Amino acid sequence: MGSDPSSPPLYSFKPEYSNNFEVGSKNDFLDNRLRVNVTAFYTRVTDARYQHWYCLMPSPLPKMRVN
Repeated sequence: MGSDPSSPPLYSFKPEYSNNFEVGSKNDFLDNRLRVNVTAFYTRVTDARYQHWYCLMPSPLPKMRVN
């Protein structure tokens, strides 16, 4: 918040949530001469907030968009 009364108010957002899942296995084979480690990750995000930024200045590069 600033002291300028003409500035726009701050906006409230719903909270972001993420469900994170991980499954893995660690194994030793052949009298501990071979080790196999496998892991899989999965993340599900809901109500995520994204910031969009556009570069509108003339340049030889194409317009840039960052999420």
